[in-house]
Amino acid sequence: MSNTALSLEQIVGSTIWCGFHGTDPNDPGVAAVCSLLADNKLGGVIFYGYNITTPVQTRKLVECFKQARYDAVISVDQEGGKVSRLTEAKGFRPSKSLNEIAKLSDQEISAYYESMAAELADYGF
Repeated sequence: MSNTALSLEQIVGSTIWCGFHGTDPNDPGVAAVCSLLADNKLGGVIFYGYNITTPVQTRKLVECFKQARYDAVISVDQEGGKVSRLTEAKGFRPSKSLNEIAKLSDQEISAYYESMAAELADYGF
């Protein structure tokens, strides 16, 4: 445990996650979020479709946030089906629609979502 006490602003800020604008570490929105993370005034970020262009770009952006604050929560709105930010069109593995998933056995559904979770973890989410 650190001997440095956090201010009330930092304690409250560490509970907040936010979306952001940008796709590159040099974008103003990304730089602003990195600054807030580094100052312990923000606990994490959530990626939306407009933040993701390719797998390589996504890894680079996740790493930027992790460098700003190693324990930041890095999340993505990725439920599968229509709510997929890591899409095949952007170079990620294809995801199943909810109708396709509904036709699977319990074991197949479990395996599918375990695979999705592993992919998300691989990208740093």
